[in-house]
Amino acid sequence: MMTPNMAEIQEASEEQGLELSFVSFTVDPATDTPDVLQTYGEQYNVDFSNWDFLTGYDPNEIEQFVEESFHSTVLNDPADPDIIHTTDFFLINDEGQVVRSYDGLNSNIPPIISDLESVIH
Repeated sequence: MMTPNMAEIQEASEEQGLELSFVSFTVDPATDTPDVLQTYGEQYNVDFSNWDFLTGYDPNEIEQFVEESFHSTVLNDPADPDIIHTTDFFLINDEGQVVRSYDGLNSNIPPIISDLESVIH
């Protein structure tokens, strides 16, 4: 549900003429290769010109990054096939600061677009 909602945000922001960058990163880089992520993004008609899907790093690095940057956790227990992670979207300004977070499973797009406009302008 997160990627379809983000794709809606991308489409709505383009309709509003907002110049944004979108970044998604996998919490399972062993499975989510660049080709897998490319195919995944294509399923949701992602515009790759301003949306990057990141992979290829050590899982410990992403756990540390998520904790330090977003004050969240990634739980990757080798005995459990499910990886537990936040489902939030984060609005980050030009200085790299988290301005706001949103429930990535919620498809209420207009308030997010409004926040994006206020951060850009």
